Amino acid sequence: MKSYIHIILILETFLFLSFQSCSNKKPKGEGDERIVGLWKSVERIDSSINDSLEIDSVPNNEVLISKNTNGYEFFSDGSCDNKAGYFVEDPTNTGNEVYLGTNTNYSVKNDTLRIFNLATGLWDSYKLSRIEKDTLEFQYDNNKFECFARIEKNLDNQPTFDQIVLSTTGCNGTCPINDILIGKDGLFLYNGTKYNVINGLYKADLDTSYFNQIERAFQIANIDKMQESYLLPVTDLQTVEVLFIKDGRIYKNISDKGGCSPTEFQWAYNALQLIKQQTMLNKYKPKNDFLKSETLSISKGKERLYLNKAETVYLKYLLSEAKEIKLPFVKMYIFNVTASSGQIITVASDGRYYTIGNKTYDIGYNFIKTLQKSFIAKEE
Repeated sequence: MKSYIHIILILETFLFLSFQSCSNKKPKGEGDERIVGLWKSVERIDSSINDSLEIDSVPNNEVLISKNTNGYEFFSDGSCDNKAGYFVEDPTNTGNEVYLGTNTNYSVKNDTLRIFNLATGLWDSYKLSRIEKDTLEFQYDNNKFECFARIEKNLDNQPTFDQIVLSTTGCNGTCPINDILIGKDGLFLYNGTKYNVINGLYKADLDTSYFNQIERAFQIANIDKMQESYLLPVTDLQTVEVLFIKDGRIYKNISDKGGCSPTEFQWAYNALQLIKQQTMLNKYKPKNDFLKSETLSISKGKERLYLNKAETVYLKYLLSEAKEIKLPFVKMYIFNVTASSGQIITVASDGRYYTIGNKTYDIGYNFIKTLQKSFIAKEE
């Protein structure tokens, strides 16, 4: 009964989104080549700023630092991508917001920029107080200003991926806790644990354009040049972990605690988290029932290997899709997983083969060796 009610609520929200989309049909935009491109919000600061902060160089020896995750990408056809997105209150669940997307239209006349607001169905107007090759400045609400720096997109030789995995942790509050896997074949798995608009385990078959857009967003962030960890030294903040899968192997793993990673990276993972509100989800029950959200520690004798949440999600996905075999192997590693029922299940493995109960599964390669992590001695 609870599942049935939840499905009805999802349908109601979907119908509301369809109505909202029709009622707020975007008027045609008109492009302006002066502002075509990708821009992120920044603020001017003194040039003696700490070198560790994210800085953009601009003309006239100005120094700009990323201010927040606001940003726009303006196109020559009059369309634009508002990185902050548009939201309205969820009519089926007071306190929640429904995501309307980021794609809208714009026009420029004289020194006025107008951007169509999907949430209100009206045009937002800004005075363009400054337009230069690398700097754009809006004036709004009389004397308020917001400055943007141009981001040069170089997507040549950027890696492509098979799948991307995202996991979020909790915080000292109501940060959404969820896990997402999206594939270039259209696969979308979502596991909402707590504080989400949608909780539960779901699956969807997406149009491949969703993956292409997310992949492009991460390519703009240039993950090859990113650190593997961004850490704001404050306790009880949410951590976002993103795992990139290429040729069936983990290509890179990046974590962001406290939202201190580059703005472009946050744009990409925020967009990925919001896909769940843009498509119809179907309840999902995998053949191996242990996709409960958790982290794993793998034991090898007196040593232990710790997986982060995203790595755990990906291993569990591999196990849920693995083929059953009958083959003896040397059991080098032991770990426990939790079924959705709460039952603790012990798993034995050599990295490629996994025995769960009285069945053995083959994931196709040695996952543990590809992690490039070291086992450490167990604490006594």
